Amino acid sequence: MSSVQQPKNRVSHVVYCFRPENIDAAAEFLTNVLGATFEDSSRPELGLRILISLENGLELIAPSPDIGVVGERFNKFLDEHGEGVYNIVYGVADLDETTERAKPYGVNVTHRSSFADLPPWKGRFDVLDEAHFEPYHGMKITLGRIEPTQP
Repeated sequence: MSSVQQPKNRVSHVVYCFRPENIDAAAEFLTNVLGATFEDSSRPELGLRILISLENGLELIAPSPDIGVVGERFNKFLDEHGEGVYNIVYGVADLDETTERAKPYGVNVTHRSSFADLPPWKGRFDVLDEAHFEPYHGMKITLGRIEPTQP
C-alpha cells in the first residue's frame, strides 16, 4: 500500500463494523466488486481486527472474541445497531483547532489515538492521529490527520 495523502476538509474514509465471522467476506466482496485493496492493521492487544484501504477510503473493523475494553465498544455497537457504518473519518489539518470549534456545540473528544509509530505504519507516516468526537445528533465523526513520510 502506498502512502496516501489524506484529503483535508472532507471525508477521508468510512469505517464499517462487522462481526468477526463476517469481516473476511466483506473484504473479499469489496475487493472483487469495487477493486479495493486492504492491508491488515489489526491491534490484537486491543481486541480488534482491522483491515484498511486508505486509497479506497474504507476501513473494516471486527472485535475479537477475546475482548478488551476497546473491543467492547464495538461489540456494544453490533448489539445495538448490527453490522454497518460505525463512523466516518474526516480529514483535517489541525486536530486541536477543529476540536475547539466543536465545543460550543457541546461536543467533546472521547479519546485520541496516534498510530504513526505502530506497524504497519511506522516509517511510512510522520503523523497518523485521530480524535473521536462524541456523537452529535446520531453522527459519529472521527477527525483524522494523516501525513505520509516524505521520500
